Amino acid sequence: MISRSIEVRGLRLEALVGVGGSERSRRQPIQIDIVVKVADGAVDIATGLMVDEIDQTVNYVDVIDVAKSAVAGPNRKLIETIAEQICRGVIELNMVDSVEVLVSKLIPPIDELISHTSARVVLHKE
Repeated sequence: MISRSIEVRGLRLEALVGVGGSERSRRQPIQIDIVVKVADGAVDIATGLMVDEIDQTVNYVDVIDVAKSAVAGPNRKLIETIAEQICRGVIELNMVDSVEVLVSKLIPPIDELISHTSARVVLHKE
């Protein structure tokens, strides 16, 4: 049995997200990583290989569109909320078994020097 996944790594967008007033008043950079577990697709009986057709997998363009739509939504306090909304949109796409989303705030409003803060959400199709 073959396990397949589609990955979108390092999608950079700007979001209105945060708890403090300064964070909620201006867009800030976030990075999104998405891993989609693809459902079993059709197999070519003659070769035993997966069928090489887009309708037998998850189109990463559709995954990116879901993420962009979620980020374009209303102000949110938590990056977890953005991650969950992306998960809920991606899980509805054709051929998706599960989805994992990591949303990273690239310039968190803290004094300490860190590369980013992140929130991860995983959703499985029931």
